[in-house]
Amino acid sequence: MALALQCCYTAIMQSYDTDKKSTGALLVNTGTPESPTIPDIKAYLARFLSDRRIVNLPAWLWQPLLHAIVLNLRSKKTLVVYQRIWTAEGSPYTLFMQEIEDRLRQRFSVQGPNDVTIAVAHRYGLPSMYDRLKEFQRQGVGTLVVLPLYPQQARATTFSVADELDRVLSRLDYQPNVHFIEHYYQHEGYIGALAEQISKHLNARDTLAHIQAHKATDRQLLLSYHSIPLKDLRHGDAYQTQVEATSVAITQHLGLDTSQWCTVYQSRFEDTQRWLGPFLLPKLTELLVSGTRDFSVIAPGFAVDCTETLDNICHHARAKLYAAAAAHGINAADIRFDYLPALSASKAQIELLCDLITKEL
Repeated sequence: MALALQCCYTAIMQSYDTDKKSTGALLVNTGTPESPTIPDIKAYLARFLSDRRIVNLPAWLWQPLLHAIVLNLRSKKTLVVYQRIWTAEGSPYTLFMQEIEDRLRQRFSVQGPNDVTIAVAHRYGLPSMYDRLKEFQRQGVGTLVVLPLYPQQARATTFSVADELDRVLSRLDYQPNVHFIEHYYQHEGYIGALAEQISKHLNARDTLAHIQAHKATDRQLLLSYHSIPLKDLRHGDAYQTQVEATSVAITQHLGLDTSQWCTVYQSRFEDTQRWLGPFLLPKLTELLVSGTRDFSVIAPGFAVDCTETLDNICHHARAKLYAAAAAHGINAADIRFDYLPALSASKAQIELLCDLITKEL
């Protein structure tokens, strides 16, 4: 799979002019609707669900269904989710991404290399990859570093960004020298930053040494990742292997025993196909019934918090856990559920991104 992806990049790169000097770094994430309203959510979902990496059906069949039925139903359902997480300043996702862009620009301007232009783009939101690449072209950027903010590569994320990069560069007739960062799931800075995030959280409540010695049935660390269809794994997707390597690296860094943590998945897109598990919600109930009362959840695959973390985990998973406790006659006061925020624009994340970019130059 990595070889196939590399061939795609190589085909792009071979035709590009390597004599140009200026450098641009494009950080790409998924995106969000412009506002928590039906029209903006529909527009966002239309872009997302038209991606063949997301829904691989013939356009003649899928597009009429999408616009006649799916967008109407799904936009109403997701409206509640977006309204629940939206703030007075706007989407938390947008605010986090803007902060990353601002701080990374400042980091490069102060410590260099100072000839790198930083920009954030979104695969399905605004500003789009087209908008940002067109601006880079206007500025004469000749060396382009593209960093998808997905630590573990997957067909529906990293590969989709590569698809769009190819389309946009062709459409613009733009030929920079491209450096595409496929993943960073085992990068020392990434693992260290997440381990530090967890350690600070645990030590704020107890000493890490005590947690390491505690009974596994009392408390559990859950590392939750976005699920993917099992068919993608059958087609050679390396996502699960990379996820498991990340979880092992983080927990080894913390010195935790294998009985004290588990890898789970959340955010199944739909139920017409089988998805990678075990899933977060059933696992929470399973652990609860077996005696766990203290739950810490972190989502290492998300560079910033978004609906999948702020709603699916913080709101939905928490509510389901307490409902399960009530159903099993367990006192809610005996349960603790903590979600550990994404790295977002933390100093550790900024240094990680800076290192990833500069190593490509």
